[in-house]
Amino acid sequence: MAEGDRLLKEFSVKKIKELAEGGAPFFLEHAFMKVHADNFASKAFEGKSGSKYPYKDDVVEVDAYIGEIVDALDKAGVLANTFVFVTSDNGPQLDSSPDAGYTPFRGAKGSAWEGGVRVPVIAYWRGMIKPGRQSDELFDLMDLFNTSLHLAGIANKNRRIVTSMASTRPRSCSPTTENPTARRSSSGTRKT
Repeated sequence: MAEGDRLLKEFSVKKIKELAEGGAPFFLEHAFMKVHADNFASKAFEGKSGSKYPYKDDVVEVDAYIGEIVDALDKAGVLANTFVFVTSDNGPQLDSSPDAGYTPFRGAKGSAWEGGVRVPVIAYWRGMIKPGRQSDELFDLMDLFNTSLHLAGIANKNRRIVTSMASTRPRSCSPTTENPTARRSSSGTRKT
């Protein structure tokens, strides 16, 4: 597991070059195994954080690999037209009571409380997202599928989920401000 993220990063870098040469829009999801438990830094990153904790070395490793993936997009000539989105799938694990001290929010991974589902996001899109922009708006990670289709100019023929957080409008990245009458019903279908 210690070398798994390096191997996945190498695959993504190679795939970016291949896909960019094809000239068509593409979607690449790169999921890291680090920073989960158990944490084992790869040999190249052991001690790089200056901390005695492998977890912090893992954070340095993930940061370096994100940089290499972004560099690969730039070298392939597609970074200027690429939406880069970095986030997590859940809040921290609950190691001890009351909330392990990781977050000011109630709950943790596996709970529906804010501490279990609220995660940070870094979004980058040269010329489209102003550097330093901050937002407290909410969105659902499931919206990334339709957002990706929208940004690539591809119609969603199945219309399984009709929302998109497409942040091409400077006023908001919220799907409800793009179409204020669109809401999901409890079954997930569109209500107006």
